[in-house]
Amino acid sequence: MSPTDREWVVGEIRTLGRKLEPSDLTDARFYRVAETYAKANQESDFAFLAQMGKLVQDGKPLSPGKAKGVLNCLRAQLNKDTREQQEKQEAAGRPKLPLVVQILHGVRNTRELVNPKIHIRHPQMHLRLNIAGANARVPDSINVIKVNGYGNSTWLGRILPEDGEVRVSHKGAVDILQQMNVNPASFLAKMGKLSGHCCYCNLPLTDERSLQAGYGPICAKHYALEWGQV
Repeated sequence: MSPTDREWVVGEIRTLGRKLEPSDLTDARFYRVAETYAKANQESDFAFLAQMGKLVQDGKPLSPGKAKGVLNCLRAQLNKDTREQQEKQEAAGRPKLPLVVQILHGVRNTRELVNPKIHIRHPQMHLRLNIAGANARVPDSINVIKVNGYGNSTWLGRILPEDGEVRVSHKGAVDILQQMNVNPASFLAKMGKLSGHCCYCNLPLTDERSLQAGYGPICAKHYALEWGQV
């Protein structure tokens, strides 16, 4: 079966791998597809494309320069569709950690901590989690930061606020976050006991009751946790 005009032109656009020039339009199918695409996009927010659509609707042919411009609009749409499809496929394979998001947003919203943080002093690495501010690229997402030492840290990615989708490429960090997501309070208490530091405020645990709980009394109050049961 021979391809349709649009299939043929799309194939040529992809093969070319760059923006079209008037000299590339050596086949009548380029013009037919350009006119059809322009006519279908008369209501486009892009002024040029809408103008070309009205021109075709009025029965006027597209010059090589105008047809080239319309086909480059089609090329941009094809590239956008490809990126969106790739993002959907990638998102489908990413883990989701809603409980990790909830523990930080919950305490900020209900316990009146302005900028809550979580410090996970795991034997493999030290991770710090905090909520991105209003001016961040993704406001209210959870920043995942690897603490390498005093004053030295590496941003590993983020957890999206809507559904907890993980945008972190470091496998070791993702594994730790997945462990936390099963039962955040239990996991963070365990990390606090192992490290001797509270996972909520990052301060050393000195009181016997705090060492047994894995966190101190102030953080217990902020995060609605039990404390003092020796």
